[in-house]
Amino acid sequence: MKSFYQKFNLWIPSPVQKVNFDFNDDIHLFIKRDDLIHNVISGNKFRKLKYILSDFFQSDKSSLIAFGGQYSNLLHALSIITNELNINAHFYIMSYGKEVSNPTIDFIKKNNVDISFLSKSEFRKIRDNDFLIHLQNQFPDAYIIPEGASNYLATLGSSEIIDELTMQFDQFPDYIVMDIGTGGTFTGVLSKLPQNTKLIGIPVLKGVDWDMTLKNILGEDKFLNVNTNYEIIEKYHFGGFAKAEFK
Repeated sequence: MKSFYQKFNLWIPSPVQKVNFDFNDDIHLFIKRDDLIHNVISGNKFRKLKYILSDFFQSDKSSLIAFGGQYSNLLHALSIITNELNINAHFYIMSYGKEVSNPTIDFIKKNNVDISFLSKSEFRKIRDNDFLIHLQNQFPDAYIIPEGASNYLATLGSSEIIDELTMQFDQFPDYIVMDIGTGGTFTGVLSKLPQNTKLIGIPVLKGVDWDMTLKNILGEDKFLNVNTNYEIIEKYHFGGFAKAEFK
């Protein structure tokens, strides 16, 4: 992974920026600027992919399979990684069963990734373990990354946010506020959450059993041993992923 850091010139640890609002003197607000990690592999994408890619490099697999929507930031970032490192990749994209074109899809194609466009019902099957087993049997040389790259390996990279904040603050924050997509980054932060800190999540999806999702990602045994001082506020998804509410 050392050569990976050098090739992409990643800014790790990402900086922390103080927000200068006119708060009470006892309130201080900071933003962890993960958007500055890289101009493309930014946000939580490198964190979630870090140990997944390390596992891939140590495996006997020669290609990658990943899943996402038409505007997936994860696939956008992963495509430049696979292209620069000469890794064969195939992405399954939910697009109502027809080929589409947009800046994200065009960027992925430019990075020499093969794409299969799936209908909504077909895409739901990727969450079925039997489908993934069938796909692995169909492509035995492929390393399959789960939807959103949210699995236990993703939590290892995401948990390093806590390590960085510990170095960057003399006193750890009382609250950490995050968005939640598929839950991998939130679960990683939760796995190392200090006892006196509360973690607040704002999901972009609706109708999700988040407690069960977090347990499934981290593993129930590990989940029992973490600080579960968290709250998930579900009233700001505005109808679901990629939707907005205008007033």
